[in-house]
Amino acid sequence: MSLSAFAVRRPVATVAAVLAVVLMGSVSLSRLPLSLLPDVSLPVLTIRTVYTGAAAPEVSRFVAEPIEEAIAATPGLVELRSVSRNGEVTTTARFGWGTDMRGTVLTVRERLDAARGQLPDRAERPTLLTSDPGERPIAVLAVKSDPSKGGGDLRSLARTAADVHARRLEQLEGVASVAVVGAPVDQIRV
Repeated sequence: MSLSAFAVRRPVATVAAVLAVVLMGSVSLSRLPLSLLPDVSLPVLTIRTVYTGAAAPEVSRFVAEPIEEAIAATPGLVELRSVSRNGEVTTTARFGWGTDMRGTVLTVRERLDAARGQLPDRAERPTLLTSDPGERPIAVLAVKSDPSKGGGDLRSLARTAADVHARRLEQLEGVASVAVVGAPVDQIRV
C-alpha cells in the first residue's frame, strides 16, 4: 500500500497529520530566536608591529618570525600569515569556529608579551586587534555638489558633511560613529 493510497482511504488521519505538522511548525517558528544584526565574532586576530626604518626583509626576519613562533602553538589556530612591509608587519591568525576568543585573546597577548624580548629595541610593542563585524561600516552615504546649481566647492562640501550631516547622523539612536572620508587636504608645495 502506497502513501497516496493510504491518504485517500483515510482522509481524517491525513488531515490530522497535516494539522499536527503545521502546529509543530508554528510553535517552533515562534520559539526561534531572530536578530537583524546577530552577534557574530569572527575567530580572527590581527597583530600589527611597527619597526621604523627597517626594510621588509629585516622586518620579516627580526619581527615577523619571532611573533609567528610565539603564537604558533596557540590552541585552535588554523592559519597563520604575515605580510611584511618597510617599517611594519601585519600578522593574521585565523582560528577554528567555536574557539573561545576571549580566552584566546588573553593567551595570544601573554605570548606576545613573553616574545617582546626577542624583538629589536626599535620595534614598537605589538598591537593586537580583533576582527569584529560590528566595527565595519553598515552604510556608506555619498554627498555631491553641483556647481551649476549654486553648489560650493569640494572643501565647503566636506566641511558641511563633517559639521552638519555627520553630527546629525551621530545623534540618531543606534549609530556608533560617522566618518567623513575623501575631504581634500591642504598642502603647500615648495
